[in-house]
Amino acid sequence: MITSQACLLLLDNNPNFLHPNKSNYFPYLKFIYIYPDRIENKLNKKVPESSLLLGQSSVGHKSGKDGNILLSWLDVKLESQSYNSESNVVLHEFSHQLDQEFGNATGTPKLKNLEATLIWQNIFKIEYQKLCLSIEKQEYTLIDKYGATNPVEFFAVATEAFFLKGKLIAVNHPLLYEQLRQYYQVDPALW
Repeated sequence: MITSQACLLLLDNNPNFLHPNKSNYFPYLKFIYIYPDRIENKLNKKVPESSLLLGQSSVGHKSGKDGNILLSWLDVKLESQSYNSESNVVLHEFSHQLDQEFGNATGTPKLKNLEATLIWQNIFKIEYQKLCLSIEKQEYTLIDKYGATNPVEFFAVATEAFFLKGKLIAVNHPLLYEQLRQYYQVDPALW
């Protein structure tokens, strides 16, 4: 049984509500599983079974068809109550779903045309490489270091940074910010 409070909090984080003209942002999303506490990671065999997750998104083993999001209610609630939160598991996991519209996550969601896709890929590649270099040099980064894991995670944490640190990302990563502003059709730097 899930409370109405949980449903409203999740729906408020759902990017689908930012674009009422699009009928289905998550064509492969079938289930959202909400766990009361952190989630024990038994799905990724490369990670020790004792590791805990804030959330997990899956559209299948490269099939792109099972469409599950797993969320820790504990973390969803904690992050939503903090005005200065630097992470948001709902934004993160739903961005993976957006990225997986073609079935496999690549770090490039479905865009309006080939030109937009090529521009996106170029800017995201440069920004991803900058993040990796900054981490290697042990420099402070506005974008979470987890984004250096791979381009897929970079898109997810860049989405979090865009919504949670809009003004700072607009100033320090203007090309990245502009791509995300165009994609999500919102301008958090003005909030």
